[in-house]
Amino acid sequence: MGNVWEAHRELEGPSGRPLALKIVRSRRSGQVHAIEHEIRLLSRLDHPGIVPVLDFGIVDGIPWYVMPRIDGVPLDQWLGRIAPGPEGQVSTVRLGPGYAPEARWDPEVTTASLQDAGERTLGDGKPLEHPDAFRRLAELVVRLCDALQYIHVRGLVHRDLKPANILVTPDDQPILVDFGLGEEGADAGRDVVDEYRHAHGTPGFVAPEVLRGAAPDARADLFSLGVVLYEAISGTLPWASGAATRLLAAQTAPDPTPLRLLAPGVPPALATLVHDLLEITPARRPAYATDVARTLIESKLASPVRLRGEFFLHRPRLVGREQFMQQVDEALDEVRDGQTVQLLLSSASGGGKTRCALELVRASGRQGFRTLTIAAGANGEARDQDAPWESLTAILVRLRLLLVTVDDDLRHALLDGGCRAMSVLLPELGALGPHANGYLSDDERDAFERILATELESLLRNIADLNPLLIVIDDLQWVDAASARVLRRILERLQQRPMRGLFAATVNDEGVSSSIEALLGEVPWRPLHLEPLDSRQTAAVLQDMLGALALPRSVVDLVDEVAQGSPYLVAVSARALVDERVLRRSGTHRWSIDEKRLASIRENFVPGALVDLVSGRLDRLDPFVRRVLVTAAIAGQSVSPSMLAGVLKVPQPDVERAIDTLRMDGWLALSRIEGGVSFTFGRTRDAILRTLAPAQRASLHHAFAKALGQFPSPGPHDAERAGHLEAILDTDAAREAWIAAAIHASRQGAPTEAETAWRRAAQLADDPRTRLALLLSALEDGPCRDNRFDACREELEQLREDVDSSGDPSLQARAALLEVTVLDSLGEHARLPDALARALELTAKTEDPELRQRALHMEGIVALRTGSPHDAARHLARATRMARRHGLVEAEGRALAEWALARRFSVQRLGEFPGLFDIARDLERAGRLGAAARAYRYAVPALVAGGFIDLADAAIERARSLMQEQGVPQLEANLGLIDGQIAHARGHFTRARRFTERHLRFQKDSGNVLGVHFARGSLAMIARSAGHYAVAERLARHTIPFFEDRDVPHGVAHLAPVHAAALIALGAIEQADALAARAEQVARQEEHPMPETEARLLRVRAARLGGDPLRAQALLAERRTLEIAPALAVQVAAEEVHLVLALGQNVDPARHHLEQTVASATGLGFYETLPLLERARAAARAAASGRLIVHGEFPGALPAQLRQRIARSHNGR
Repeated sequence: MGNVWEAHRELEGPSGRPLALKIVRSRRSGQVHAIEHEIRLLSRLDHPGIVPVLDFGIVDGIPWYVMPRIDGVPLDQWLGRIAPGPEGQVSTVRLGPGYAPEARWDPEVTTASLQDAGERTLGDGKPLEHPDAFRRLAELVVRLCDALQYIHVRGLVHRDLKPANILVTPDDQPILVDFGLGEEGADAGRDVVDEYRHAHGTPGFVAPEVLRGAAPDARADLFSLGVVLYEAISGTLPWASGAATRLLAAQTAPDPTPLRLLAPGVPPALATLVHDLLEITPARRPAYATDVARTLIESKLASPVRLRGEFFLHRPRLVGREQFMQQVDEALDEVRDGQTVQLLLSSASGGGKTRCALELVRASGRQGFRTLTIAAGANGEARDQDAPWESLTAILVRLRLLLVTVDDDLRHALLDGGCRAMSVLLPELGALGPHANGYLSDDERDAFERILATELESLLRNIADLNPLLIVIDDLQWVDAASARVLRRILERLQQRPMRGLFAATVNDEGVSSSIEALLGEVPWRPLHLEPLDSRQTAAVLQDMLGALALPRSVVDLVDEVAQGSPYLVAVSARALVDERVLRRSGTHRWSIDEKRLASIRENFVPGALVDLVSGRLDRLDPFVRRVLVTAAIAGQSVSPSMLAGVLKVPQPDVERAIDTLRMDGWLALSRIEGGVSFTFGRTRDAILRTLAPAQRASLHHAFAKALGQFPSPGPHDAERAGHLEAILDTDAAREAWIAAAIHASRQGAPTEAETAWRRAAQLADDPRTRLALLLSALEDGPCRDNRFDACREELEQLREDVDSSGDPSLQARAALLEVTVLDSLGEHARLPDALARALELTAKTEDPELRQRALHMEGIVALRTGSPHDAARHLARATRMARRHGLVEAEGRALAEWALARRFSVQRLGEFPGLFDIARDLERAGRLGAAARAYRYAVPALVAGGFIDLADAAIERARSLMQEQGVPQLEANLGLIDGQIAHARGHFTRARRFTERHLRFQKDSGNVLGVHFARGSLAMIARSAGHYAVAERLARHTIPFFEDRDVPHGVAHLAPVHAAALIALGAIEQADALAARAEQVARQEEHPMPETEARLLRVRAARLGGDPLRAQALLAERRTLEIAPALAVQVAAEEVHLVLALGQNVDPARHHLEQTVASATGLGFYETLPLLERARAAARAAASGRLIVHGEFPGALPAQLRQRIARSHNGR
């Protein structure tokens, strides 16, 4: 304890070994208890770098301990020996003038008295110069860091690291002596409040945060180590004066002089390390002593040694409690002005009340308050008869420690109100007071309590007259009732005649007891509630505890979920993650994460401390309310009151009243289920389950499974029922329930839930064939429905050998059909015919109507992809009829959707377009809502192409409505393409682009490469219609090669005309002509009449704009007569107007025909139709008014680049 010790060196042990005896040589208030604490901590340490305690005790109130006499010298003398003087002499004095090795802060000294401690100025200390001296110093620091890491891991801090407290033996082993220890780690419990002492340390070596009154942690010792090293290397302190130290406390001190200027020979790595240790902010210093040692070793300044891998948490700064500290400061000011203030500090369990109480103690200590602290033990109501007065006796024990350290006159003055009643509770007080003789009977409880309150109030007032007084009661709800009554009497009297006193109590949010009611009464307690930490604050606390500058988001999110805003649970979660080897230190301020281990523990990560907290809270609940809560935990994350009532077999109103209580206490919250509730924190539910005995859990699971079995199946309750059946090991029933859950999820269009249920069923299957069938179902309803085709193919390859060797034609046919689906979705169309042939061959060997229907469906898909839309429509129509005949509603809906797409490409009668809407409506009327929703959805592209825009809009809205009614998870991004098509057709190009870009992102996230390129093609079409021709040309140019490589001819057929139109607008007429000719050829081969007609029109336009109207006329006359959509018919009529003008003929017949075509059209989409229509009309009007017409166009209506190209060709002629 620094200057309070007197050492005697003449002792010898039984073996003749020299010993040193240390005894206290001053007995000021509060020191004896602190000294006992130090001795007790020292006796537990066993390390070669720490002086051991051989024996200790207390004689006549004087503590002593015995330790071996160290054969060593202080660090400053050792430095003089390793640093030769200018003439080779040993320098024995290394430090500047005014240095006093024994100088140390008294426990009562505050930051304000720094100027009285003597100032250190830049003195005559000599810097180290010789390389060998730096090497020996680095080797010694590595050994010293090993000792520091040893004590830091055990939650201890030296507090007074300086050269005089580092002894160096002849073999260069540093030994730490003269500890000012305290338990200040993140794991320190509420005893920290009770054991609190004022700051210790030596001016010039104390960390800035300690100067400001914060609790020191390991990083404070490392700051002191930095000061020691700075002085050892340079011969002077980094901040050498009292004034500089005051600036340091205020965090406004200038940076110390660079070591390289004071000691030019210092290795750069060592200089950098020392300056890192001297960082004002603790978080910016090296976090662990091993970091310092590792830096020295990696810099080749010290020899490699094995470093300690032990881990500890730092005490974090107070985060998210700024309002609390402001209110504390206001309360302390009121007390100094003569008022009595009562603060009631509340939070949830583990919410940081004790830490805040400690900060209150520190803040009051810096302002000269006397402090009395007690930590209430068990529930006062439960222990009132067996152990009354427990809390009040604890206060008297603290008061006795104060009384025994003052002189007799002051003690008698403090006890002038008597202590007869107090000595009944604590007989040791009887020997201290002048009026304590005699025994006071407690037969009359009220009389005894009245006298006791009078005596204690008098004693407290007398102490408060000397110094303001702070009394802290931690966990008020556990104060015994007798003590609570006396304290209330005292507080009520203090309202009439105040004293300089602050009473602070902490209480849990859910803590309710007669003690609280007794103490609160009419006393005006000032409430201070600590809110849970938010996610950002949790991250800050976690980083402080781990000494990390940054942490992975996944770790922060997991800790935030587990901790539920509790600083205490942040600490235990951090330690658990390290213990589970999820987090590993990878360097100074750096932590690496093991993602695999994180994934393996994520679902079941419930630290034991959370279980303990939840168990304590459960014990305090009403038995019926606890029963409802436990049953809800078994039910799952969410549950309905009706279900709980059915399982518990109690009236539902009783359950609802219990739920109201649990909601007010923060256990439950309203859920998305109508009328249901869910756990506020999922980890709380997990912790509740950990508190239950296996038999209790099994009984509740069985009750839930039985209750859920009464609902229709397949249905929404099957997955929950399967979980309960699985928990009681009813494997067969659980498997069937999972299958029913998968079927229900598939019907609802929920691929993730369906896949999960199929896989859970497969895990419970004993028969290999059954397991394979269930896994194939998981692939069909999961990745294939969710556009994760790469994952589907990979797993299908893994299953292929087992499927082929099973000998089951049905399994083999299913796998073959699934392969066809995957190849089609991945755009590998060249492999489709062979894969389809194999699938058809295998399907023919089965009698399963569902497989046969799927085979017909895939025949239609492959025909569509390989350029036979008529065949595709025929196959899909058969597949639709077969599905309807066998009641395969989902299959019927899928077949209808593809049939609509096929008819879009091969339509011969325009009336079929609105007919698709009628089919969807008929399905809805028949109650086939899933099939109807798909039919509405997939009819939209065909309706848009046919010009039926309003009908398309109505179809997509109806599809959305049906999906919502069925509770189908809606993939809005996946509908973006359809929304974009409708917006495009209405001329809302910006909206169309946004919808389509959202769809593009969805396809990228899903890994659907083909879908990505179709979305890019749609963006090219939108850009062309919006007049952004350069964008359209670039998108089309990059997308078409993909379709060609993947053998997707219909993609080429539809996008090549877009590319050609963009090239014409940009003036690249010859290139556009060649591209349009190729597009027309592909479309003709694929039997796509609309792209074929559009490509022919582009060829006509290119020839006309290139100055060859006769060739243009021939191309238009030679086009095939095809049934086309109204928009294309308008484009043909518009081109006829331009061609007549280019040939110099009468334009009136052509213009009349154009207007008739427009009038008969059902609607005009913006697929270039309206811009072309307006250009044709502008050209006709210009010709009628005698204005310039070039190549059949009015130049002013053309895009700029095309206009320039035409102008150049016209001027050339």
